Amino acid sequence: NWSKDIQNSMMDIMTDYVHGRVEVHVLLKNGTINRDGVRPYFQQIAKERNEAILDLVGADDFSEMEENLHPRGEKKKNKME
Repeated sequence: NWSKDIQNSMMDIMTDYVHGRVEVHVLLKNGTINRDGVRPYFQQIAKERNEAILDLVGADDFSEMEENLHPRGEKKKNKME
């Protein structure tokens, strides 16, 4: 139920997020970083994405989005695997 502007902004945020992940994979592939050093990069990229989404849609919509991404029980189940 978001406006076209918010939908477009969300697409920009997610596109930037994907590009950031690809850049980390390039750094990994060319040896600039090693596999053990990947996690902080991914965490920073996710943090920036989450902050941008929070700024765009607000805390309530963000929480609802997160809940929809992790159906009840799934988050806990995945951690146990």
